[in-house]
Amino acid sequence: MLAVALKATQQSFPEFLDAAFSERALAAYRLSFGAALIAALINGAFGLATAWALVRYEFPGKGVDEEEASVSLGASGLRTFWSVTAPNILL
Repeated sequence: MLAVALKATQQSFPEFLDAAFSERALAAYRLSFGAALIAALINGAFGLATAWALVRYEFPGKGVDEEEASVSLGASGLRTFWSVTAPNILL
């Protein structure tokens, strides 16, 4: 990254724009953003399927209370009360 930044500072602004909007750079942008879009769509589909399965079906550990989970992860009783129990009381 440092090399790219140093190279950019050694060019004039028109030279930088020519490099940034060259055919090779535009192809790289299309590839990067296209791959990111495809990955996001795949992630969204699998995330939706996972969320649906977690809500729809029973599995071991699903009934564990939030309080039990927070204590088992090392939260103190007071921290558990203020972060988990109190907000649920106010609902």
